[in-house]
Amino acid sequence: MKRIPFSLLILTGLAAAPAVAAIDFLVAPEYQSGLGPWGIAVGDVDGDGMPGDLNCDGAVDAFDIEPFALAVFDPQTYGNQYPNCDINSADINGDGSVDAFDIEPFIELLFGP
Repeated sequence: MKRIPFSLLILTGLAAAPAVAAIDFLVAPEYQSGLGPWGIAVGDVDGDGMPGDLNCDGAVDAFDIEPFALAVFDPQTYGNQYPNCDINSADINGDGSVDAFDIEPFIELLFGP
């Protein structure tokens, strides 16, 4: 297996100017997948592995509907009621804003397309 070094840029923090760290990795094993080469990039903004888990119970389910509505329409109340949860979990469409444009993707997340 041929290993090729590359750099991965990681953005961390919720501040206006997030900390940036460059970490060197080696390429994972190669797999034949058709006409490739293909790649995938995965990101998790708040580090919980679960966008849409607005009550921070480790699941995306009907219990997240009310906290999601608070996050979108009353962020201050959401922060008061769920102080240990990250409101960015409500940014389902990944545009960097928690707003009404996240509603349809949240519904699809809960019930499928």
